[in-house]
Amino acid sequence: MKKILCALIATFLVLTTASFAVSAEGNEKYEKLLLLGDSITYGYGLEGDRDTCRSYGNRLREHLGVKAENFKNAAVNGDTSGDLLALLPSLNKEVREADLIVVTIGGNDMLGIIWGASAAIGGASGNIFANLNDPVYVAKFLEQITMDVITDTIIEYSVNMAGIVSYIRANNPDARVLFLAQYDPMSGLELGPLGQITASALRMLNIQMRESAEAGGCEYVDVHTPFEGRAAEWTNMLSADIHPNQTGHDKIFEIVADYLANTPVEDEESETEAPETSAPTEDTAPVADTDEPSETANATPETQAPDTRPSETDVPSDNNKNDKKGCRSTLTGGVALLAALAATATVVKKKRNR
Repeated sequence: MKKILCALIATFLVLTTASFAVSAEGNEKYEKLLLLGDSITYGYGLEGDRDTCRSYGNRLREHLGVKAENFKNAAVNGDTSGDLLALLPSLNKEVREADLIVVTIGGNDMLGIIWGASAAIGGASGNIFANLNDPVYVAKFLEQITMDVITDTIIEYSVNMAGIVSYIRANNPDARVLFLAQYDPMSGLELGPLGQITASALRMLNIQMRESAEAGGCEYVDVHTPFEGRAAEWTNMLSADIHPNQTGHDKIFEIVADYLANTPVEDEESETEAPETSAPTEDTAPVADTDEPSETANATPETQAPDTRPSETDVPSDNNKNDKKGCRSTLTGGVALLAALAATATVVKKKRNR
């Protein structure tokens, strides 16, 4: 009996040790983590600062067991896809060395439409959120969101995304790269035509994000679907702030951690090959290939227009938008959504003119 008991104990210890080894191996799978993007990844609005708040990125670092010296959060409050594209050469070392890169980008590209429409009718950039219950103001605001504005924004975003993916893959073909979908901060708030337009625009943006990411052998993580109908619970939108609250960051962390745990990396033979683009150098921002040349494809110019945006204390959300125009090329997918978007705005204008 004693021999049997000893054998059982020995077996238990072996299995326990093996279990710990697997767990440790899992935590050490990603030794160097790089976060890129905007204020969502930065942790804007949470208690503490970028490095101490309980943002999804900081929680992910802890969860993966990445050492502090091997972790960098390079997200910048207010950055658009164009800003990130221009920033990448300064992060060349971090991009080359990372084995896991997580990116959130695109929300400010969409917000640029809102700030532009608000400015066009003579209001401060934050007025749209303060006047959502004023049908006259909203109608005037929606008149500024034309098909051309929407198309330019989505095209510019797709060009920038191609450049971002190209730069990352040219400098690090082996890292696992996750692009997190943009959630809808107005979902479930019953905001009428504005909510419908926002939902359609974000679906279009996510389509472009997914296509660009997967074309370059990167991965798209669906954060959008879990957030549907949860804006009041998971964001600060009731306080006119589009950013996720602590609950929202916790949910994003859970989504990403679950994705990493349950979505295996594809074998090299089955991976989608990156698009054939010239490899960007360390000192220059990448330029994506387009059917027609455009200034949009170039890096952000060194001399920027004067910054007339209000401070973050005036507008509790990302609000900078590069003054650039997109090229007139054909979008790779989701054109029907743009048509639906324009149709919604047209219906609103007709109702107002009756």
